[in-house]
Amino acid sequence: MSCQHATRMGAFAGNNAAAQLLGVPTKPYHQKGYVTCLDLGEAGALFTLGWEREVDMVGDVAKKTKQEITRSGSIRRRPSAPPRWPLPIRSV
Repeated sequence: MSCQHATRMGAFAGNNAAAQLLGVPTKPYHQKGYVTCLDLGEAGALFTLGWEREVDMVGDVAKKTKQEITRSGSIRRRPSAPPRWPLPIRSV
């Protein structure tokens, strides 16, 4: 499991634990948004979107995005680009 799945998975796990205690139906886990952000050292970085891994950013801009994700613990897109997948991760 990657960190991008952990927050959403934790929300589902909490919801489902409470649902079981209350005797109500649980919800199946699903992951809507998916990104890959790979630091390539001196070569920069690669940022892809979706399960098909469509390349969105490369080089220094991708590296800065990767560094911001690492520092803040969340994904923030550059202001000039509208999101192409659901942001932020929504509660269940």
